[in-house]
Amino acid sequence: ERRKIGHFLSEKNKQITASIKLLESKLALLEEKRSVLITQAITQGFNPNMDMKNSGISWLGDIPSHWSLSKVGYLSKIISKGTTPSTLNREFVPQGIKFLKAENIHYDGSVSALPNFYIDEETDKLLKRSRLKSNDILMVIAGATTGKCAILNSDFIPANTNQAVCFIRLNDTRISKFIQSWLSCELIQEQIKQDSVQSAQPNLAMEEIRNFVCPLPPIDEIEHITNRIIEFTNIISNSKSILEKQINCLIEYRESLISAAVTGKIDVRSL
Repeated sequence: ERRKIGHFLSEKNKQITASIKLLESKLALLEEKRSVLITQAITQGFNPNMDMKNSGISWLGDIPSHWSLSKVGYLSKIISKGTTPSTLNREFVPQGIKFLKAENIHYDGSVSALPNFYIDEETDKLLKRSRLKSNDILMVIAGATTGKCAILNSDFIPANTNQAVCFIRLNDTRISKFIQSWLSCELIQEQIKQDSVQSAQPNLAMEEIRNFVCPLPPIDEIEHITNRIIEFTNIISNSKSILEKQINCLIEYRESLISAAVTGKIDVRSL
């Protein structure tokens, strides 16, 4: 009977593992599709009949002829980073002003409340230079996840951040999503990876961020591109959420199946 239980669980585990791998491959394909769509949108727009011109940058290639090129530094009021409270002999507190770290920034461009970190008002005053504002672009500049980039919405204000996170405050917040999408796209992320390979600890300097070249459509076209990006990324995010739930259900099913089999709640003798 023990051998039958072992064989039963082994076969079930193979089936469930195969199903999970299939769902994970679909997740990877969705992420790849999201990345390709965003890169295409912010380098070529959505009109396939537009006249193109050479951007003069080998890794960027052609861009629409009526677009211009700029640098992130030219488009920004402030590009800076935060400070860790411990360097000022301050500690985190159970409740207070939200303190965001690299762990709160996600590859899909969102900011998460978890994990929770807080500082008190006095610490926030000491760190007033790095107080965050709505529509700030947050970018991880140190550690294994260097390059992650997201936009901070008003739900997280007031907030502050540490030295591993850079905040980019643009002159015109209408283009925040466009610039965040550009900084998150494969072309820029590849530049970051190449620079990171040369150092033992991946990191990104403020000057590098200021010098990132970006394509710049007219403002009305930026708004159209941004709306389309938000539309199809929401669709992809919803599809990914469904797949992730299915994976979690399979994992839970496998655990409950093992428990049921080894405690005799499932009779495998006739199986």
